Amino acid sequence: MSFKESDHEHLSQIAEANDVSLSWVVRQAVSEYLDRNKINEPGLPLPRPQKGER
Repeated sequence: MSFKESDHEHLSQIAEANDVSLSWVVRQAVSEYLDRNKINEPGLPLPRPQKGER
C-alpha cells in the first residue's frame, strides 16, 4: 500500500503516540472502515479517485 506523504506522517504519529506499529494502525483503520461500510450491494462507498490521485 502507498499513502500520500502527509497521510503516512499522520499515521506514523498516531502509531508512535500509542506505542503501536504503523501496520497495527492501518489494520485498525481498515477494520473500522469495513465495519462502518457493510453493504449488501456491489460498489464502493467512496467516490472514485480523480486521475492522478491514486
